[in-house]
Amino acid sequence: MEWIYKYLLPDQEPPLTRYTLGLLAFSQTLDMTSAKIKLGYEPRISMEQGLDEFVRCWKF
Repeated sequence: MEWIYKYLLPDQEPPLTRYTLGLLAFSQTLDMTSAKIKLGYEPRISMEQGLDEFVRCWKF
């Protein structure tokens, strides 16, 4: 797919690249426990609020 965009549609980005497929191939779970304990970090907004905001912005 990348070569099609590179040679036939050079002014456009391909929707999928080898890099993005590589990112999608792995599952990640990120944990903030260490930052909370060692740095006293507290998120400004909750996960639920963040997801709500993401969905609201994504609709535009």
